[in-house]
Amino acid sequence: TTPSSFTSQSRQHPDLPAVGAMTSNAGTFTRMKDLDYEGERLHIVQIGLGTNSTFIQNLSGDWDEWDRSVSWLLEPTSLPRDTESARTALRGIAIEPVADHIKYLVPLASQLPGVDLIQVALGEEDAHSAMLQILSKEAHAALLDSVEEEHREPLKHDLEYLLNMSHFEDCPMAGFDRLCKRVKDGFGVEVKLENQPSAVWTWQTLVSKCNFRGCEVLLVDTEGFDAKILRSMVSYCTALPSGHNEWPTLIQFETMGHCDQVDGPGTETKTIKLLEENGYKLLSRSHLNTQLVRNEANTSISMTQWLDSFVCMHCDKTWKFPYVGECEGSVCDQCSKRQKASSKSQSFWLGRGWSSGSDWSAGSTSWNSPASWSGDWGSDWNWRSWDW
Repeated sequence: TTPSSFTSQSRQHPDLPAVGAMTSNAGTFTRMKDLDYEGERLHIVQIGLGTNSTFIQNLSGDWDEWDRSVSWLLEPTSLPRDTESARTALRGIAIEPVADHIKYLVPLASQLPGVDLIQVALGEEDAHSAMLQILSKEAHAALLDSVEEEHREPLKHDLEYLLNMSHFEDCPMAGFDRLCKRVKDGFGVEVKLENQPSAVWTWQTLVSKCNFRGCEVLLVDTEGFDAKILRSMVSYCTALPSGHNEWPTLIQFETMGHCDQVDGPGTETKTIKLLEENGYKLLSRSHLNTQLVRNEANTSISMTQWLDSFVCMHCDKTWKFPYVGECEGSVCDQCSKRQKASSKSQSFWLGRGWSSGSDWSAGSTSWNSPASWSGDWGSDWNWRSWDW
């Protein structure tokens, strides 16, 4: 595959009908390399980059950009276990609609031959141009320069959230206005957003243009659009002909209530249920992120090893899914129920409602012991750190 310089050429997935009107509605977008993955399965698709950690930074950024949580999500993949081989072998796509967040990653992604950067938004319907409201890097710098030096660090902390809260003008983020008011009241500066147009793609359009067949990890953090993207992915995968499996193996998406604010109360819970109904096992849930994995994935050696990393902080048991993320750590479903029954802890917060462990007791597959497997990990599990 020969990288090109920011082209927007469409490519056709071999199992999809002719793109036709779909691409004419897909709008203007920017791709760094225009890679054709030739129907291969990707290691990772990350949607919503912001100023958060990315798999690109983990493999080619500075050491202070390395992120343990991203590393943890990549552990069960089929990537080689040494850094240089992983950089060469990695097949992945990073997607972000805000130009400022993409630009920083371009030189890092250029070191990863199988990674493409795409400046576009994802959703349930293709759109030629939707209007994003963003806090630009220039406006961010001007706000910091406008206050006394002793106030810059706390202001920078608040503005960091605003940098990551870009949103479509018809879908304002709950909490955004409140944070802007806090900045104005606390520092005497007014946050002014800028408009930036962006095309919107469905999952099918993404697959068609990049020509890939599913991914091992799907990481989504889009400030309220996670549920829309996952529904688009489910619609695409369920419509494929029998025998064509393009489901992501492992999914993590944000469950902080943003999707409930965009699509209505209970959206994040319904999204988990939708994924469970389509062959996923709920592994862990919290007020930050939720992880699910394909039911058949626990036969993989690397996945089995990774699943062993879920341990209840109370009973020390593994393979007692789903786990519940609490402030102090994770607890298994049984301990969570026991705590709630004895009123020793709060229910955890998912979306806009309190949820009890009993809501999650009827998973689609019962996993209470690791699948049998043989083999050893070797001695070079060292992707940039002892545990990558």
